This record gives sequence, structure tokens and C-alpha cells, in this order.
Amino acid sequence: MGPLAGDDLLILTGEEVTTRNGHYLALGIEPGDWIDWRYRARDKGFEQEAQHIHASGGLVVPAHPYCPYVACRWKFGYDDADAVEVWTGPWTADDEYAINTWDSMLAHSVRTGGRWVPAMGNSDAHSAPQVIGLPHNVVNAAALSREAVLEGIRNGRSLDRRIR
Repeated sequence: MGPLAGDDLLILTGEEVTTRNGHYLALGIEPGDWIDWRYRARDKGFEQEAQHIHASGGLVVPAHPYCPYVACRWKFGYDDADAVEVWTGPWTADDEYAINTWDSMLAHSVRTGGRWVPAMGNSDAHSAPQVIGLPHNVVNAAALSREAVLEGIRNGRSLDRRIR
């Protein structure tokens, strides 16, 4: 990786996929793996791309689902999601909506015995004064490897933190 990187540094590859009806993270995909973004919720393209990401061992994570911009609002549902981003950058009202939605999904899964979707946080920093790593995820993984970290996220063995 570089002369300053030690054995305790793991870099996961991935991308934020920007569709016309929401953004999502494709985490753990292979470098150069192309994820199509040219579809809307009614086109069923998301399901195909989610299958592609899962087949490569990656995770699908809807990002900032209540972002106030029209093209950022999440309209694909959560059936194909491995986790959901509920906290993005500085705490705002859209994070509160995301937490409330996630809480309702969690309560429903407890009541019905159904599948639950773990939560994540992300800084999504693009420019100053946004800060990279606020918030960030701490993952309880069996090893420092791509597979173990993705498994930890997929199984909800992570927490969101905001430390400066």
C-alpha cells in the first residue's frame, strides 16, 4: 500500500453509487468492478446490481436515505440491503428520520421474527468544514481481513462513533 502503512491497516474498496432515486454504497467490491447507476426504482436495475455486488462478496448499504436533495431520497426499499446508513456527517434532521425508520424496521423484525438490517454511519465528507471519519464505524471482526470486516457489518457487529 505504501511505506507508512503498517500491518494493522485494512482498506476496503467500494464506491458510492449515485442513481436517480437514491445513493448506496457498494462495499468490498473488487477494484475496477463496474456498478451500473443508470436506473430508477421502477426499472428494477437496483435488484440486478445488488445481486452482482452480493455475488462478488460485497455489501449493499443505502446511503443517507433521507437526504433533502431529490435524487438522494431512497426509493428502492431495503430487501436487498445488508445494512443502512443512519448517520451521515454532522447530525441533522435527515439522520433523525433515518434512525426513526431503522428503529421501526428493527421493531418490526423483532415482532415478526423477520430479517433485520444493521445500521452504519459515515462521514461522507466532500470538502471543508466536513471532517473525514466523523462519524465512523467500529467493527467487531474475527480478523483484519476484507471477509471478516464485511461479515461483522453484515451481522450487525459494529457501532457508529463520533470521536474527534
